[in-house]
Amino acid sequence: MDDRTQTHHDANMTRWAGVALTFVTLAAFALRLARLDALGDLEFDEIVSLRYAMLPPADLVARLAGALFEHPPGYYVSLGAWLTLAEPGIRGDTDGIVTRSLSILPGTLMVPITYGLAHHAYGRTVALASAVAIAVAPLPIFYSREARMYAATATLALLATWILFRAADGGWTRRRLVAYAATTVIGSSFHYTAPLILAAHAVGTLVTVSSRPGLWRGVGIAIVVGAIAAAPWVYVATGARATLGIGGGNPASGAP
Repeated sequence: MDDRTQTHHDANMTRWAGVALTFVTLAAFALRLARLDALGDLEFDEIVSLRYAMLPPADLVARLAGALFEHPPGYYVSLGAWLTLAEPGIRGDTDGIVTRSLSILPGTLMVPITYGLAHHAYGRTVALASAVAIAVAPLPIFYSREARMYAATATLALLATWILFRAADGGWTRRRLVAYAATTVIGSSFHYTAPLILAAHAVGTLVTVSSRPGLWRGVGIAIVVGAIAAAPWVYVATGARATLGIGGGNPASGAP
């Protein structure tokens, strides 16, 4: 096969992979949307999400700050904005379909992001297989239909990892730096485990610092930006500190 034929073959394979990924992504969206109305009433944790989301942002932050065993405010603020957009004027009982539907978007986006990450690391075949697995696996579907922050947190973690992989090969551009820092900060505002992803990235860049000395720069910037962004919340979140047994604060009930 000469170079021209090889180039034409590669272009066709890329085109068909794009078509296949589009189909898999649409199928993932359909699976996450299917029979959403048949899930029944909101579960306890989903009711907590809804009640926090219905609060004005200032009240939400105040109650969450003193709540034990709770999450950062990012998801609840996003859910409140989603409900206001989807059902303007409603601040009481709302449709469980609307409440749960916010998770469908990040749950669906997990499919092409997984493809991009796997393609970068392992190639087209593994990437398509990975995308199909995420599209049809029970747990990703379950959390993509739940009014909680887990689908969004996982998707943001995958996206940050993909950006880091691209930077490892192509260097840090301004766009990659901004996207990486924003992704990690938003993820940390949704769930306390998200900084662990950033910590894992930091360890990875330190291990490979001799072969990729510039890779640490972007992760270091993200750590600094994240620390600055999180500082006000860390200061007021007596409930989170009490949950971890540090700080000696006096948390309030925090129940919405």
